[in-house]
Amino acid sequence: ARLGPMDLTGSPRISLRERKRITAMHRIQTVALELFEREGFDNVTVERIAELAEVSPSSIYRWFGSKERLVIWDEYDPTALAAIEEGLTTAPPLEALREVVRMTMGGAFADDAERIRRRLRIAFSNPGVEAASTLEAYEMATAIAAVIAGARGDDVHDLDVQVAAHAFVGALLGALRHWHDTDFTTPVEDVIEQPLLLLDRGARLR
Repeated sequence: ARLGPMDLTGSPRISLRERKRITAMHRIQTVALELFEREGFDNVTVERIAELAEVSPSSIYRWFGSKERLVIWDEYDPTALAAIEEGLTTAPPLEALREVVRMTMGGAFADDAERIRRRLRIAFSNPGVEAASTLEAYEMATAIAAVIAGARGDDVHDLDVQVAAHAFVGALLGALRHWHDTDFTTPVEDVIEQPLLLLDRGARLR
C-alpha cells in the first residue's frame, strides 16, 4: 500500500523518535504561526518562539533551519517523495505524480485546510518568506527529478526529466498562489486538479 498523510504519525516505517520530532515541530510551528499573525513576521524573534514553545532556539534552527521555514515547513513532504518513488514502479511519471498529489495534498487539505491557509497568508505577504518558499519549491523539484531519473534509469540531468519535475512543482505553486489571491474561494478540488489537467494537456491553454 502507498503511504498516506497519516503515516507520519502512525506508520511503522517511521521510528518513534522521528514521530516525536515531527510532533514537536508541528507544535513549534503552531506557536510561530500564532505569533506571526498577531505581531507580524518581522517583529517576532526565534528566541521568543522558543520561549513560548518551551524549546531552545538551537533546537528550532536544527529542526527548521531558518525562521522562514517555520512557515513553509510541511510535514507531508517526506511522505510525498516516498510515495512518488513507490508509484513510479507501476505508473508513468505524470500519472504517479498526479496520484501522489491527490493523496497527500487531498489528505492535507481535508485534515489541515485552515493551517495551510494561515501559512499561505503569511508566506505571500512577506517577501522573505515567499522567496524561501520559492527556493523550497525548487529543491523539491530537484528531489522529484532525482526520483524520476532513478526510476527510469535516466541521467538526473536529463533535460526532459528536469523540465517535467520543475513544471509539475511550478504548476502546483502557481495554483496555491491563485488560491491565496482569490481569497481561497476556488474549490480545493480545483486547486489540486487544475494544474495537473493543464500539464496533461501539454500545458496548452484552452
